Amino acid sequence: MIRSALQKIQWGDMVEVDAFAPATGSGWLLLGTGIYSSLSILSALGATPAAAAVGTATALLTGWLAHRFETRRQRNGWILDEPLQLRRPASIGPTEGGINRDITDLLRTRTGLELTVNETRSHQYRILTVANLEPELIRKQLPAISMQLGVAEAQLTWIQNFGPGLSAILVPMDNPADWLPVPFTTEHCQAGELLEFIGTSITGDPVLLNRRQYPHLLVTGMTGAGKTEAFVASIASVRASGMNPRIIIIDPKNTAQLKREQADYYTNDIKAGVAEMERLYAIAQERMERYSRAGCDNFFEYREKMDATEQPVFIYIDEIAAFLRRDLTEELEAGEKPRHARAFNIMTTAMEQIRSSGLFVTGGVQTSKATNIPTDVRDNFGARLIFATADANAAQTAGAGAAVGLPMQGGFIFKTGRTQVMGRGAYLKAEDAA
Repeated sequence: MIRSALQKIQWGDMVEVDAFAPATGSGWLLLGTGIYSSLSILSALGATPAAAAVGTATALLTGWLAHRFETRRQRNGWILDEPLQLRRPASIGPTEGGINRDITDLLRTRTGLELTVNETRSHQYRILTVANLEPELIRKQLPAISMQLGVAEAQLTWIQNFGPGLSAILVPMDNPADWLPVPFTTEHCQAGELLEFIGTSITGDPVLLNRRQYPHLLVTGMTGAGKTEAFVASIASVRASGMNPRIIIIDPKNTAQLKREQADYYTNDIKAGVAEMERLYAIAQERMERYSRAGCDNFFEYREKMDATEQPVFIYIDEIAAFLRRDLTEELEAGEKPRHARAFNIMTTAMEQIRSSGLFVTGGVQTSKATNIPTDVRDNFGARLIFATADANAAQTAGAGAAVGLPMQGGFIFKTGRTQVMGRGAYLKAEDAA
Protein backbone atom coordinates (compact mmCIF):
# COMPACT_ATOMS: atom_id res chain seq x y z
CA MET A 1 0.00 0.00 0.00
CA ILE A 2 1.20 3.45 -0.80
CA ARG A 3 0.93 5.55 2.38
CA SER A 4 0.79 9.32 2.51
CA ALA A 5 3.37 11.33 4.39
CA LEU A 6 2.03 13.81 6.89
CA GLN A 7 3.61 16.99 5.64
CA LYS A 8 3.30 20.67 6.45
CA ILE A 9 3.78 23.07 3.55
CA GLN A 10 4.25 26.73 4.44
CA TRP A 11 3.19 29.51 2.10
CA GLY A 12 3.94 32.84 3.77
CA ASP A 13 1.47 33.17 6.60
CA MET A 14 -0.60 30.20 5.49
CA VAL A 15 -0.29 26.56 6.54
CA GLU A 16 -1.63 23.57 4.61
CA VAL A 17 -1.64 20.31 6.55
CA ASP A 18 -1.43 16.66 5.51
CA ALA A 19 -0.49 16.98 1.84
CA PHE A 20 -0.64 13.56 0.05
CA ALA A 21 2.62 12.18 -1.30
CA PRO A 22 4.70 9.00 -0.93
CA ALA A 23 6.86 9.27 2.17
CA THR A 24 10.08 7.71 0.86
CA GLY A 25 12.04 6.98 -2.30
CA SER A 26 10.88 3.37 -2.18
CA GLY A 27 7.30 4.67 -2.09
CA TRP A 28 7.86 6.62 -5.28
CA LEU A 29 9.44 3.50 -6.85
CA LEU A 30 6.44 1.42 -5.81
CA LEU A 31 4.08 4.00 -7.27
CA GLY A 32 5.94 4.04 -10.59
CA THR A 33 6.05 0.24 -10.70
CA GLY A 34 2.31 0.05 -10.02
CA ILE A 35 1.49 2.50 -12.78
CA TYR A 36 3.75 0.67 -15.28
CA SER A 37 2.30 -2.73 -14.31
CA SER A 38 -1.29 -1.50 -14.62
CA LEU A 39 -0.65 -0.03 -18.05
CA SER A 40 1.12 -3.21 -19.23
CA ILE A 41 -1.64 -5.53 -17.99
CA LEU A 42 -4.42 -3.45 -19.51
CA SER A 43 -2.53 -3.24 -22.83
CA ALA A 44 -2.02 -7.02 -22.82
CA LEU A 45 -5.76 -7.47 -22.34
CA GLY A 46 -6.34 -5.52 -25.55
CA ALA A 47 -7.17 -2.13 -24.13
CA THR A 48 -6.25 0.89 -26.16
CA PRO A 49 -3.51 3.16 -24.68
CA ALA A 50 -6.14 5.75 -23.78
CA ALA A 51 -8.36 3.18 -22.04
CA ALA A 52 -5.34 1.75 -20.20
CA ALA A 53 -4.40 5.22 -18.94
CA VAL A 54 -7.97 5.97 -17.80
CA GLY A 55 -8.24 2.61 -16.04
CA THR A 56 -4.93 3.12 -14.25
CA ALA A 57 -5.87 6.65 -13.14
CA THR A 58 -9.27 5.44 -11.91
CA ALA A 59 -7.67 2.68 -9.85
CA LEU A 60 -5.17 5.09 -8.31
CA LEU A 61 -7.87 7.68 -7.48
CA THR A 62 -10.11 5.03 -5.91
CA GLY A 63 -7.25 3.77 -3.74
CA TRP A 64 -6.27 7.30 -2.74
CA LEU A 65 -9.82 8.28 -1.71
CA ALA A 66 -10.17 5.06 0.29
CA HIS A 67 -6.95 5.87 2.10
CA ARG A 68 -8.12 9.45 2.74
CA PHE A 69 -11.39 8.20 4.19
CA GLU A 70 -9.60 5.79 6.53
CA THR A 71 -7.22 8.48 7.78
CA ARG A 72 -9.57 11.48 7.81
CA ARG A 73 -9.06 11.93 11.56
CA GLN A 74 -5.55 13.19 10.79
CA ARG A 75 -7.13 15.99 8.80
CA ASN A 76 -9.55 17.07 11.53
CA GLY A 77 -12.49 15.36 9.81
CA TRP A 78 -11.76 16.40 6.23
CA ILE A 79 -11.64 13.82 3.42
CA LEU A 80 -9.39 16.02 1.30
CA ASP A 81 -6.67 18.21 2.78
CA GLU A 82 -7.78 20.49 5.60
CA PRO A 83 -8.29 24.04 4.24
CA LEU A 84 -5.52 26.58 4.51
CA GLN A 85 -5.31 27.95 8.03
CA LEU A 86 -4.32 31.58 8.57
CA ARG A 87 -1.77 31.98 11.36
CA ARG A 88 -1.40 35.03 13.61
CA PRO A 89 2.37 35.46 13.93
CA ALA A 90 1.99 37.39 17.21
CA SER A 91 0.17 34.42 18.69
CA ILE A 92 2.45 31.75 17.31
CA GLY A 93 5.68 33.32 18.51
CA PRO A 94 8.95 31.87 17.28
CA THR A 95 7.66 28.35 16.54
CA GLU A 96 5.06 26.85 14.23
CA GLY A 97 1.54 26.01 15.32
CA GLY A 98 -0.57 22.98 14.52
CA ILE A 99 -2.69 20.19 15.92
CA ASN A 100 -1.22 18.25 18.84
CA ARG A 101 -2.22 14.75 17.75
CA ASP A 102 -1.22 12.99 20.97
CA ILE A 103 -3.27 15.20 23.29
CA THR A 104 -6.14 15.29 20.79
CA ASP A 105 -6.26 11.47 20.77
CA LEU A 106 -6.01 11.35 24.56
CA LEU A 107 -8.89 13.79 25.13
CA ARG A 108 -11.12 12.19 22.51
CA THR A 109 -10.57 8.77 24.06
CA ARG A 110 -11.07 9.86 27.66
CA THR A 111 -13.96 12.33 27.18
CA GLY A 112 -15.82 10.89 24.20
CA LEU A 113 -15.94 14.39 22.68
CA GLU A 114 -14.78 15.25 19.16
CA LEU A 115 -12.19 17.71 20.43
CA THR A 116 -9.14 19.04 18.61
CA VAL A 117 -6.17 20.37 20.56
CA ASN A 118 -4.15 23.05 18.77
CA GLU A 119 -0.67 23.93 19.95
CA THR A 120 1.07 27.26 19.54
CA ARG A 121 4.15 28.51 21.33
CA SER A 122 5.41 31.66 22.93
CA HIS A 123 8.88 32.01 24.39
CA GLN A 124 7.55 31.05 27.80
CA TYR A 125 4.88 28.42 27.08
CA ARG A 126 3.53 25.71 24.86
CA ILE A 127 -0.10 26.83 24.60
CA LEU A 128 -2.63 24.03 24.07
CA THR A 129 -6.07 25.36 23.15
CA VAL A 130 -9.29 23.38 22.96
CA ALA A 131 -12.98 24.23 22.59
CA ASN A 132 -14.49 24.64 26.06
CA LEU A 133 -17.56 22.50 25.37
CA GLU A 134 -17.13 20.62 28.67
CA PRO A 135 -14.41 22.57 30.51
CA GLU A 136 -14.68 20.68 33.80
CA LEU A 137 -14.49 17.34 32.02
CA ILE A 138 -11.37 18.50 30.19
CA ARG A 139 -9.79 19.94 33.35
CA LYS A 140 -10.11 16.54 35.04
CA GLN A 141 -7.80 15.10 32.38
CA LEU A 142 -4.83 17.25 33.48
CA PRO A 143 -3.13 14.35 35.33
CA ALA A 144 -3.25 12.21 32.18
CA ILE A 145 -2.12 15.14 30.02
CA SER A 146 0.82 15.79 32.35
CA MET A 147 1.89 12.14 32.02
CA GLN A 148 1.57 12.32 28.23
CA LEU A 149 3.68 15.50 28.11
CA GLY A 150 6.20 14.33 30.71
CA VAL A 151 5.59 17.43 32.83
CA ALA A 152 4.59 17.55 36.50
CA GLU A 153 0.89 18.32 36.85
CA ALA A 154 1.67 21.22 39.21
CA GLN A 155 3.50 22.96 36.35
CA LEU A 156 0.46 23.01 34.08
CA THR A 157 -1.79 26.07 34.12
CA TRP A 158 -5.46 25.60 33.26
CA ILE A 159 -7.26 28.67 31.87
CA GLN A 160 -10.95 27.99 31.39
CA ASN A 161 -11.71 31.18 29.42
CA PHE A 162 -8.66 31.75 27.24
CA GLY A 163 -10.58 33.32 24.37
CA PRO A 164 -13.99 33.14 22.69
CA GLY A 165 -15.10 29.53 23.08
CA LEU A 166 -11.63 28.34 24.08
CA SER A 167 -9.89 26.89 27.11
CA ALA A 168 -6.12 26.56 27.33
CA ILE A 169 -3.43 24.54 29.05
CA LEU A 170 -0.10 26.31 29.48
CA VAL A 171 2.98 24.11 29.56
CA PRO A 172 6.06 26.02 30.76
CA MET A 173 9.22 26.05 28.69
CA ASP A 174 12.56 26.31 30.44
CA ASN A 175 13.64 29.69 29.10
CA PRO A 176 14.16 31.88 32.21
CA ALA A 177 15.65 34.72 30.17
CA ASP A 178 12.38 35.05 28.26
CA TRP A 179 10.59 36.07 31.46
CA LEU A 180 12.69 39.20 31.89
CA PRO A 181 10.69 42.45 32.04
CA VAL A 182 9.95 44.36 28.85
CA PRO A 183 10.93 48.02 28.42
CA PHE A 184 8.18 50.49 29.26
CA THR A 185 6.76 52.43 26.32
CA THR A 186 4.03 55.03 25.87
CA GLU A 187 3.25 54.03 22.27
CA HIS A 188 0.04 52.32 23.38
CA CYS A 189 -1.15 55.29 25.47
CA GLN A 190 -3.65 57.67 23.88
CA ALA A 191 -4.30 61.35 24.45
CA GLY A 192 -7.55 61.83 26.35
CA GLU A 193 -7.73 58.18 27.45
CA LEU A 194 -6.50 56.67 30.70
CA LEU A 195 -4.77 53.62 29.23
CA GLU A 196 -1.90 52.06 31.16
CA PHE A 197 0.76 49.82 29.62
CA ILE A 198 1.22 46.90 32.01
CA GLY A 199 3.50 44.71 29.90
CA THR A 200 3.46 42.05 27.18
CA SER A 201 1.35 38.90 27.21
CA ILE A 202 2.81 35.45 26.61
CA THR A 203 1.43 35.67 23.06
CA GLY A 204 3.40 38.86 22.41
CA ASP A 205 0.50 41.32 22.60
CA PRO A 206 0.51 44.50 24.72
CA VAL A 207 -1.49 44.28 27.96
CA LEU A 208 -3.39 47.48 28.75
CA LEU A 209 -5.57 48.63 31.64
CA ASN A 210 -8.39 51.00 30.73
CA ARG A 211 -9.30 53.04 33.82
CA ARG A 212 -12.58 54.09 32.22
CA GLN A 213 -13.68 50.46 32.57
CA TYR A 214 -11.76 49.50 35.71
CA PRO A 215 -11.12 52.53 37.95
CA HIS A 216 -9.31 50.72 40.77
CA LEU A 217 -6.34 48.32 40.55
CA LEU A 218 -5.02 45.96 43.24
CA VAL A 219 -1.39 44.87 42.81
CA THR A 220 -0.37 41.70 44.68
CA GLY A 221 2.98 39.93 45.04
CA MET A 222 6.06 39.20 47.09
CA THR A 223 8.81 41.70 47.73
CA GLY A 224 10.91 41.90 44.57
CA ALA A 225 8.20 40.48 42.30
CA GLY A 226 7.48 43.77 40.52
CA LYS A 227 4.76 45.64 42.46
CA THR A 228 6.60 48.94 42.81
CA GLU A 229 7.68 48.84 39.15
CA ALA A 230 4.01 48.42 38.24
CA PHE A 231 3.21 51.57 40.25
CA VAL A 232 5.93 53.52 38.46
CA ALA A 233 4.76 52.29 35.03
CA SER A 234 1.18 53.24 35.90
CA ILE A 235 2.23 56.78 36.83
CA ALA A 236 4.23 57.14 33.60
CA SER A 237 1.26 55.87 31.55
CA VAL A 238 -1.32 58.27 32.98
CA ARG A 239 1.06 61.20 32.55
CA ALA A 240 1.19 60.30 28.85
CA SER A 241 -2.60 60.74 28.61
CA GLY A 242 -2.32 64.52 28.32
CA MET A 243 -5.08 64.85 30.94
CA ASN A 244 -2.86 66.57 33.55
CA PRO A 245 -3.45 63.98 36.30
CA ARG A 246 -2.88 64.74 39.98
CA ILE A 247 -0.62 62.11 41.55
CA ILE A 248 -1.14 61.27 45.23
CA ILE A 249 1.28 58.78 46.85
CA ILE A 250 0.70 57.33 50.32
CA ASP A 251 3.76 55.19 50.98
CA PRO A 252 3.88 53.46 54.38
CA LYS A 253 6.68 51.25 52.98
CA ASN A 254 8.85 54.33 52.45
CA THR A 255 9.87 53.10 48.99
CA ALA A 256 12.88 54.77 47.36
CA GLN A 257 11.39 54.59 43.85
CA LEU A 258 8.13 56.23 44.87
CA LYS A 259 9.97 58.94 46.80
CA ARG A 260 11.64 59.98 43.53
CA GLU A 261 8.34 60.42 41.69
CA GLN A 262 7.22 64.01 41.06
CA ALA A 263 3.93 63.72 42.94
CA ASP A 264 1.41 66.42 43.84
CA TYR A 265 1.30 64.90 47.30
CA TYR A 266 3.59 62.35 48.97
CA THR A 267 3.68 61.02 52.51
CA ASN A 268 5.03 57.95 54.26
CA ASP A 269 3.15 58.82 57.44
CA ILE A 270 -0.02 56.81 57.93
CA LYS A 271 -1.79 59.51 59.96
CA ALA A 272 -1.16 62.05 57.22
CA GLY A 273 -2.27 59.49 54.64
CA VAL A 274 -5.59 58.96 56.41
CA ALA A 275 -6.16 62.72 56.55
CA GLU A 276 -5.36 63.02 52.82
CA MET A 277 -7.80 60.22 51.97
CA GLU A 278 -10.52 62.00 53.94
CA ARG A 279 -9.78 65.22 52.04
CA LEU A 280 -9.93 63.37 48.71
CA TYR A 281 -13.20 61.75 49.68
CA ALA A 282 -14.67 65.21 50.33
CA ILE A 283 -13.47 66.28 46.85
CA ALA A 284 -15.15 63.22 45.33
CA GLN A 285 -18.43 64.08 47.06
CA GLU A 286 -18.29 67.66 45.77
CA ARG A 287 -17.54 66.44 42.25
CA MET A 288 -20.46 64.04 42.16
CA GLU A 289 -22.86 66.80 43.24
CA ARG A 290 -21.45 69.05 40.52
CA TYR A 291 -21.68 66.31 37.87
CA SER A 292 -25.28 65.60 38.83
CA ARG A 293 -26.27 69.26 38.51
CA ALA A 294 -24.66 69.32 35.04
CA GLY A 295 -26.64 66.25 33.97
CA CYS A 296 -23.54 64.06 33.77
CA ASP A 297 -23.17 60.58 35.23
CA ASN A 298 -19.43 60.43 35.74
CA PHE A 299 -16.03 62.07 35.39
CA PHE A 300 -15.51 61.10 31.74
CA GLU A 301 -18.90 62.42 30.62
CA TYR A 302 -18.31 65.69 32.51
CA ARG A 303 -14.90 66.17 30.84
CA GLU A 304 -16.36 65.52 27.40
CA LYS A 305 -19.45 67.71 27.76
CA MET A 306 -18.63 70.40 30.31
CA ASP A 307 -14.99 70.92 31.27
CA ALA A 308 -12.08 69.34 29.43
CA THR A 309 -9.69 70.57 32.14
CA GLU A 310 -11.21 68.47 34.95
CA GLN A 311 -8.25 66.56 36.37
CA PRO A 312 -8.17 62.83 37.08
CA VAL A 313 -6.71 62.07 40.51
CA PHE A 314 -4.58 58.95 40.92
CA ILE A 315 -4.05 57.65 44.45
CA TYR A 316 -1.24 55.14 45.01
CA ILE A 317 -1.10 53.33 48.36
CA ASP A 318 1.87 51.04 48.97
CA GLU A 319 1.04 49.15 50.90
CA ILE A 320 -2.60 48.89 51.89
CA ALA A 321 -1.96 46.32 54.64
CA ALA A 322 0.21 48.80 56.56
CA PHE A 323 -2.32 51.56 55.94
CA LEU A 324 -5.24 49.51 57.28
CA ARG A 325 -3.57 47.29 59.84
CA ARG A 326 -5.37 47.32 63.17
CA ASP A 327 -3.57 44.57 65.09
CA LEU A 328 -0.29 46.29 66.04
CA THR A 329 -0.19 45.93 69.82
CA GLU A 330 2.24 48.77 70.39
CA GLU A 331 0.16 51.18 68.31
CA LEU A 332 -3.07 50.20 70.00
CA GLU A 333 -1.46 50.66 73.39
CA ALA A 334 -0.31 54.11 72.29
CA GLY A 335 -3.90 55.09 71.68
CA GLU A 336 -3.88 54.62 67.90
CA LYS A 337 -7.05 52.55 67.69
CA PRO A 338 -9.15 55.50 66.45
CA ARG A 339 -6.64 56.11 63.65
CA HIS A 340 -6.90 52.47 62.51
CA ALA A 341 -10.68 52.69 62.53
CA ARG A 342 -10.56 55.91 60.48
CA ALA A 343 -8.26 54.29 57.90
CA PHE A 344 -10.54 51.30 57.51
CA ASN A 345 -13.70 53.39 57.31
CA ILE A 346 -12.36 55.88 54.78
CA MET A 347 -10.98 53.15 52.51
CA THR A 348 -14.21 51.14 52.61
CA THR A 349 -16.41 54.19 51.98
CA ALA A 350 -14.14 55.78 49.40
CA MET A 351 -13.68 52.62 47.33
CA GLU A 352 -17.43 52.17 47.10
CA GLN A 353 -18.30 55.76 46.19
CA ILE A 354 -15.48 57.51 44.30
CA ARG A 355 -15.32 55.31 41.19
CA SER A 356 -17.40 57.78 39.13
CA SER A 357 -15.75 60.96 40.39
CA GLY A 358 -12.42 60.69 38.56
CA LEU A 359 -10.47 59.40 41.57
CA PHE A 360 -8.59 56.20 40.76
CA VAL A 361 -7.01 54.03 43.45
CA THR A 362 -4.03 51.70 42.97
CA GLY A 363 -3.20 49.62 46.01
CA GLY A 364 -0.28 47.30 46.66
CA VAL A 365 -0.24 44.35 49.04
CA GLN A 366 1.98 41.28 49.49
CA THR A 367 -0.96 38.94 49.97
CA SER A 368 -4.63 39.84 49.63
CA LYS A 369 -5.95 37.55 52.38
CA ALA A 370 -8.59 39.03 54.67
CA THR A 371 -6.17 39.58 57.55
CA ASN A 372 -4.22 42.03 55.37
CA ILE A 373 -6.96 43.65 53.32
CA PRO A 374 -10.62 43.32 54.32
CA THR A 375 -12.98 41.73 51.81
CA ASP A 376 -15.08 44.92 51.73
CA VAL A 377 -12.07 46.79 50.39
CA ARG A 378 -10.64 44.05 48.17
CA ASP A 379 -13.89 43.43 46.29
CA ASN A 380 -13.99 47.04 45.09
CA PHE A 381 -10.84 46.57 43.00
CA GLY A 382 -12.20 45.63 39.57
CA ALA A 383 -8.75 44.89 38.12
CA ARG A 384 -6.03 42.83 39.74
CA LEU A 385 -2.38 42.57 38.79
CA ILE A 386 -0.86 39.52 40.43
CA PHE A 387 2.88 38.93 40.59
CA ALA A 388 4.73 35.95 42.11
CA THR A 389 3.25 34.85 45.43
CA ALA A 390 4.94 33.13 48.35
CA ASP A 391 2.84 29.96 48.32
CA ALA A 392 -0.22 28.29 46.85
CA ASN A 393 -2.53 29.68 49.54
CA ALA A 394 -1.49 33.25 48.75
CA ALA A 395 -1.98 32.55 45.03
CA GLN A 396 -5.49 31.19 45.57
CA THR A 397 -6.37 34.16 47.79
CA ALA A 398 -5.21 36.52 45.04
CA GLY A 399 -7.51 34.67 42.65
CA ALA A 400 -4.85 33.08 40.43
CA GLY A 401 -3.51 29.68 41.43
CA ALA A 402 -0.76 29.86 38.80
CA ALA A 403 0.81 32.91 40.49
CA VAL A 404 2.87 30.69 42.79
CA GLY A 405 4.88 29.54 39.77
CA LEU A 406 5.48 32.98 38.24
CA PRO A 407 9.09 34.15 37.85
CA MET A 408 10.23 37.05 40.00
CA GLN A 409 10.86 40.49 38.52
CA GLY A 410 7.84 41.00 36.34
CA GLY A 411 6.02 37.74 35.59
CA PHE A 412 2.33 38.56 36.10
CA ILE A 413 -1.28 37.49 35.79
CA PHE A 414 -3.70 40.32 34.97
CA LYS A 415 -7.37 39.76 35.84
CA THR A 416 -10.45 41.76 34.93
CA GLY A 417 -13.77 40.08 35.58
CA ARG A 418 -13.56 36.51 34.29
CA THR A 419 -10.67 37.28 31.94
CA GLN A 420 -7.04 36.73 32.84
CA VAL A 421 -3.84 37.30 30.88
CA MET A 422 -0.35 36.07 31.72
CA GLY A 423 2.75 37.99 30.72
CA ARG A 424 5.86 40.03 31.54
CA GLY A 425 5.72 43.35 33.33
CA ALA A 426 6.86 46.68 31.88
CA TYR A 427 9.84 48.23 33.68
CA LEU A 428 11.00 51.77 33.09
CA LYS A 429 14.52 50.39 33.53
CA ALA A 430 14.10 46.88 32.16
CA GLU A 431 17.84 46.49 31.65
CA ASP A 432 18.33 46.67 35.44
CA ALA A 433 16.59 43.32 35.81
CA ALA A 434 18.63 41.55 33.13
